[in-house]
Amino acid sequence: NANPPSGCMARNNILDNGLVLENAEAWTFSHNDWIDGIPAEGQHPGSLSADPLWTSPVTGGPADGFRLQSGSLCIDAGVVVPLAATDFRGTERSPVSPAIGAFEFSYPAVWNGSGSTDWHTPGNWTPAGIPGPYHGLTFPAGVPHDCIVSASAGTWRAET
Repeated sequence: NANPPSGCMARNNILDNGLVLENAEAWTFSHNDWIDGIPAEGQHPGSLSADPLWTSPVTGGPADGFRLQSGSLCIDAGVVVPLAATDFRGTERSPVSPAIGAFEFSYPAVWNGSGSTDWHTPGNWTPAGIPGPYHGLTFPAGVPHDCIVSASAGTWRAET
């Protein structure tokens, strides 16, 4: 090949059934899950070899089957990749420690409204903390205070 590849990067991927590269020297790997074991060219910072705990993977099936389940070692194990700020669904990836794989893991955040109606009060959430865009939100009925969201709170995806 007159123009061999160079400067190629593979980050935050889940790789199964090995990998064959004609120009291995052109590639830099980091923070990938090699399900069948880490090959020589895949020895890199943040590499792991673990079952990703997909929800219901089916070859040729719906992409959502490749979401991570709670307990997956791929959750928060990735590295920030500026050109991949969103996942396959368009959900914002964690700006600190994204998940490895096609989908960002959505941490559950449940509104308990124990102290006030204020979204920005950590104690109004279970677990305590102010949710970010990578949280799946639940607003149950019958809480002491309903949540009031201001326009500046951002955009989140409600789970229920």
